[in-house]
Amino acid sequence: MLEGTSWDKRNLFGKWQGKWDKDFLFLSVRVYDSKRIADSENPADDDSIGFFIDTDNSRNGTLDGKTDFHLLFACGADQVVLGDNSAPLSATALRSIRFDTRALYDGYVLEAWIPWAALGINPAIKDRVSVNVEINDDEI
Repeated sequence: MLEGTSWDKRNLFGKWQGKWDKDFLFLSVRVYDSKRIADSENPADDDSIGFFIDTDNSRNGTLDGKTDFHLLFACGADQVVLGDNSAPLSATALRSIRFDTRALYDGYVLEAWIPWAALGINPAIKDRVSVNVEINDDEI
């Protein structure tokens, strides 16, 4: 937990996994959350999942706006949103990102298929890409 005063595993806990092939980066996140809220314009202020994808694995402390992407997937939304300071993506590239969010009795699951072409790369086995996952929880 980075912010807040208490933590309850049943109210905010998550697991994620990533896979890839020549066409897609596949990311899946299972979130345990007692209440899903989507009442803000900014998805980061609601229940959402964000992926920070560093396509050149530079691992700088801040997003470089060129090869570092911040993709936000909000509960109940039908389109991906770019986070602050993300490298830009065209509307076509954003629409090419497929995802499915399913509500469960104790949370939700997100599965996302992100085309490498949308991120502007064609990775080979020797290449490294880093991914950080954020789970945003709105309890108010």
